[in-house]
Amino acid sequence: MAAPDPGTDTGQTGAGGGMDWQTPLSAGLGFAYSSVLLLASGLYRLLAWVVVRVPGYLYRALSVVATPLTYPLYYAYRLLLFLLSPLWAIGRVVAGACAWVVGMAIKLKYLYIYFTVAALIGIAAACMVHGTSTVLFLLLRIDRSTAASTSFPSTKANYGASSRKQLQESAAAAATTTTTTAGEYDYDAASDASSTPDDFDTLPELHQGDRPVMTDALCELAFRRAKSTRLSPLRPSRRFRGLLAQTIHEESSESES
Repeated sequence: MAAPDPGTDTGQTGAGGGMDWQTPLSAGLGFAYSSVLLLASGLYRLLAWVVVRVPGYLYRALSVVATPLTYPLYYAYRLLLFLLSPLWAIGRVVAGACAWVVGMAIKLKYLYIYFTVAALIGIAAACMVHGTSTVLFLLLRIDRSTAASTSFPSTKANYGASSRKQLQESAAAAATTTTTTAGEYDYDAASDASSTPDDFDTLPELHQGDRPVMTDALCELAFRRAKSTRLSPLRPSRRFRGLLAQTIHEESSESES
């Protein structure tokens, strides 16, 4: 056999040496890659097991720990519901009543509309009447305050003064038409003894300081007025007898006829 060429052997050895260096490197990289994949899959499985299994185990552990507290809490809850059951019933009744009222209010909406329209019409009519009366007063040149004061007494004092004036005028007219003489009438001693100034306190709208001088004719006139108005009669402190009483009675009968 021929001996190998030294140059050719050196080149082949160099090429073969290059092939031997790449093979371990590729094998190491493949092993590392497979190891990383296996580790990632293992971590994923571990995490999935933790997520799926651990809550169940924790719940079981907590249930075992909380079992002694479950029954007391349950009975406390039932007792609280029993104590609050009246309030719950009252609340349901009130809620039902409120719902019924709201339902009725909704059903009566047409009635509310009717009353609202009626109120608006009344307000408009009142404004129209007020405006018309104002225009009439202005056209006729009538003062409202003067008309009101002449129609009705403004105060209690004015009413009392007018009543006293009418009584005095009536008494004066009765005194001018009748002549009184001594001995025509006598007085009741018991009535005179019991008559006091307080007998005239029941006159309407008269004050103590403004009391007029009460004569016999004025007493009779006041008695007849009280009797005609069906009020509590004011009985005079003196009893009228004789010719004077008969004359006054005849005059009152003639005036009434």
